Amino acid sequence: MQIKSILSCVLGFAMITAPFAEATPNKKKNNKPAAPSQQKKEVRANFPAQYEADYQKFITKLRELTKSNSFDLSPALFIILRATNDEFSIEPWMQRAADEGEPAAILFMAQKNLINIPEEHYRAPEILTTVTQIKKAADHKYVPAIVAYSQCLDKGIGVFPNHAAAERLLIEACSSGCFRTRFEWLRQTGRLEKFEDLQRPEVKAEVERGNHYILHHVSLMAPDHKTMLKLLVQAANKGNGYARYELSEFYAQFDIARSYKILALAVKARNPDALYRMGMYLINPPATLEINVGPIRNTAEGVVMLKMASIVGQNDARLQLARMYMDGKNGLEKDPIKAYRHITTGAIMSGAPALLAAQGFMMLQGIGTNKDTETGLKLIQAAASRGYTHAKSLLGYIYYHGIGVDKNLSTAVMHLEDAAAHKDPIAFIYLALMFDADNQPEKVQYYLEHAERTLHDKANTIFNYYKQNFNGWFMKPFPI
Repeated sequence: MQIKSILSCVLGFAMITAPFAEATPNKKKNNKPAAPSQQKKEVRANFPAQYEADYQKFITKLRELTKSNSFDLSPALFIILRATNDEFSIEPWMQRAADEGEPAAILFMAQKNLINIPEEHYRAPEILTTVTQIKKAADHKYVPAIVAYSQCLDKGIGVFPNHAAAERLLIEACSSGCFRTRFEWLRQTGRLEKFEDLQRPEVKAEVERGNHYILHHVSLMAPDHKTMLKLLVQAANKGNGYARYELSEFYAQFDIARSYKILALAVKARNPDALYRMGMYLINPPATLEINVGPIRNTAEGVVMLKMASIVGQNDARLQLARMYMDGKNGLEKDPIKAYRHITTGAIMSGAPALLAAQGFMMLQGIGTNKDTETGLKLIQAAASRGYTHAKSLLGYIYYHGIGVDKNLSTAVMHLEDAAAHKDPIAFIYLALMFDADNQPEKVQYYLEHAERTLHDKANTIFNYYKQNFNGWFMKPFPI
């Protein structure tokens, strides 16, 4: 079940909060669950009193979004972020709202249990409970919850499959007039599978109503570049954040000022990729951008943008925030636990090799989480098998130092040369550092010369940087 297609910010939130249990020390568990009334009291008791006024603003915005049947809860979530400056602070706010009976919050909290669940778990007790909560939100006539419950019925998740009932619910949800819901109905009923479907009477009628989701979706199937661009422009003009971001990326190649202007509109539409791109621009603006639009650097606001992007599910933002928390950069204090939570969230959602390798390396050494050498090594090996050269270098480092494995110099060299063979010149520097520690200057020179062929005069600078700052070969979860 693709929850992201129902409520993208729910997916981002759920995966941000899910890894926390893994990142904290194990405690003895009481197998007897707290009663609902006790749980509600605990949420109230743990809620910071200094945020009560902000919580009321959050509730007001959440109810506005619920009333309008919005699939995008980010305006409410961003109130939490602005109040706390903590992208991981959302759960107690949403849990309290759910305990108070807010249907959007009930759906929000319930759906975090439906992320990438395998089919054999569709009838697990916790899934049955989750889907019961989704139905509770749907019974309030909250359209996103109706759509979510419809998909559960269609797939047989937490309920017996009933395709006819699922479609009836979806048609009922369409009566709200919500563009997103009508788009989901057309897509789920096979009416938007090819470009020619744009000519279907029901699709044409919906496009004439202004449904930009259809225009953006069909643009991906366009027969030629000109048609695709035309549809993207139409979707962007009607407010589609994804279309605006994609147009911004297109114009960035030859008109950076126009690209930036469109990007600002995509940010206003709370597009996750646009939030990430704007965040990186504000932290480290390209020279060509500032030449054309003027000074824009604002590191603090850039970090907030990245946090916003991470909340709504943008994995590149998580990667950047993890690096910042690891090193304590851009105004963020060093916090390996937060770094690990961002890495794990992104790894679970995307399976990106860079995130898998980083997660594995942190697990292997117990950085920000409990040490688990077996799982950590498997994650790094999985990333290396997909061609990620830093993972190959990490394996070299692991075997050279004997971290969770038997120390083996030849295996270390094999992994590093494999990384170098995959066009990663930094691996040659790692080899040079390794043999420098073993007092083999001829091999040090040999590998540095190979690195110089690609890095030119930078290889010796990097080599000396490691020697001066780390007293030799030292590796982090991410490449330098």
